[in-house]
Amino acid sequence: MRVIRHVGTALAVAVLCFLLYLYADREVILAVVNLPIWVRTFFKYVGKLGNGAWYVVPPLLMVFGVCVLEKRAPSDPRLPGLRLWRRRSLFLAGSVLGSGLLNMVPKMFFGRPRPVLFLGNGEYGFHFFQTAARMLSFPSGHANTAFAAATCIFLLRPRWGWFLFPAATLVALCRVMTAQHFPSDVLAGGYLGFLTVIALREVLVRRGSDLFKASPAGTAVLR
Repeated sequence: MRVIRHVGTALAVAVLCFLLYLYADREVILAVVNLPIWVRTFFKYVGKLGNGAWYVVPPLLMVFGVCVLEKRAPSDPRLPGLRLWRRRSLFLAGSVLGSGLLNMVPKMFFGRPRPVLFLGNGEYGFHFFQTAARMLSFPSGHANTAFAAATCIFLLRPRWGWFLFPAATLVALCRVMTAQHFPSDVLAGGYLGFLTVIALREVLVRRGSDLFKASPAGTAVLR
């Protein structure tokens, strides 16, 4: 049932992306370039929160620190709690890295020109199998990272959901407001980031992870 639900949601997102591509992407980008400079500057700096390094480097440093402590002080009473944080940190770093790598597949496959090319010479559409950065607009990497990180932290701390997903939405919106991506780019990137983390959690449950387990209802829950 969960698979059917996710397939249905993915189809809905795909249809919405197609409709945005046809009827809204160009119009939105033409509108945002006329925003005041201070507005675009604000969104530019907020959008930096979509940089994957924020969600990969600190967790990996945490992992490294716990490993060092295990070697130097194996009887330290803090280790049981720190090992739990190490597993959580690995889940966050792995989620963001995995989602980002997966996101590169449709980026290169679709080869969509970024808005700067549309604004410069009217180039719009898809040029399949591209590798140049200016041709990798779809899906958005920042939106992908933001939603992957938000979903991962939400799975570990469900009470933070009221903040995490609005924050991820703001980061995704920043990419549109600064004319770095079309609306359909951020929608696809955000959904792919979310879906990748959910899939990773399912894999961990099947492999007997000590982070998640299957509930009697068949859903994945925290241990």
